[in-house]
Amino acid sequence: MKYPALMHNLVKSSVQLNRHVISDLAITEPRTFLSLAKLARARQQEGFRAALGDGKEPPGVLSRVVLLQ
Repeated sequence: MKYPALMHNLVKSSVQLNRHVISDLAITEPRTFLSLAKLARARQQEGFRAALGDGKEPPGVLSRVVLLQ
């Protein structure tokens, strides 16, 4: 994951650490940094799934599939 995507997804996940703190964590606490990176990756994947759709319609939404049945 590239730096801008990492920072964007951490902000979306309500992680309020600045870039200096995150770079210090990457050097001094690599496991903590890895956990933050995994959190950002999960947030990014969540966004991809929402954009692509998972084949399930939200409640109250009629799709063409429902209308044709």
